[in-house]
Amino acid sequence: MLEEGEEQEEQQPTQEDDIKPGEPTTHQLTEVLKNITRLSEQLEYITRPHPRNLMCSALDKGMEEYKALYLSRVNARQQALITQYLCKAQPVIALANIALGD
Repeated sequence: MLEEGEEQEEQQPTQEDDIKPGEPTTHQLTEVLKNITRLSEQLEYITRPHPRNLMCSALDKGMEEYKALYLSRVNARQQALITQYLCKAQPVIALANIALGD
C-alpha cells in the first residue's frame, strides 16, 4: 500500500503491449528467424538441386517477411524508448536553461 505523498510509478509499456492477438511476439520472431537461418544452412547438404531450390526460395520469402516485421517492431520499440526519455528530459533541460539564463 502506498503511503501519503507517494506517487505510484507509471507502468512502463512493454515491447509486447502493442501486439495484436494472433501476431508473433518479438521473441517469437527472433526464434523464427534463427530457425530459418539454421534450415538454410542445412540445405547446403542436399545434393539434388530441384528440392533445394524450392526450399531455398520458400525460406527466403519467409525470411524477408519475418525480418521486415521484426525490424519494424524493434524500430518502434527504440523510438518509443527515445521519445519516453526525451519527454522525461524536457523539464530538466528547461530548468537548466532557466538557471543558465539568470
